[in-house]
Amino acid sequence: MSVGEKTCPECGGPLVRGTFCRECGWDGEVMDRVDDAYLDGVDLPQGYGEDDDDGFDYEAVLRREGLLPEAAAGERGAEGGGPAAQVLVAGIVLAFIVIVALLSAR
Repeated sequence: MSVGEKTCPECGGPLVRGTFCRECGWDGEVMDRVDDAYLDGVDLPQGYGEDDDDGFDYEAVLRREGLLPEAAAGERGAEGGGPAAQVLVAGIVLAFIVIVALLSAR
């Protein structure tokens, strides 16, 4: 390291271009910015904390979209099962069609 090189304040590694550390990713141009004036007047959404109780059930939405397994068989409703049940039925129908085609070819 030459005399003019700076070291990273986070890990002590050499800084590239005087502000960026390749070892830990510290960037002085971004990390040292203390002015958050650019956020003044921005309407940021509120109410995403644990204590927010508006009746929205995130897990129910994930189950409805097929992204979570069903909690119980009674919750299925009129849909008739999730994607796994549909794949199983499609496989059975395809196997039946193949068997019928093989038997009729004789």
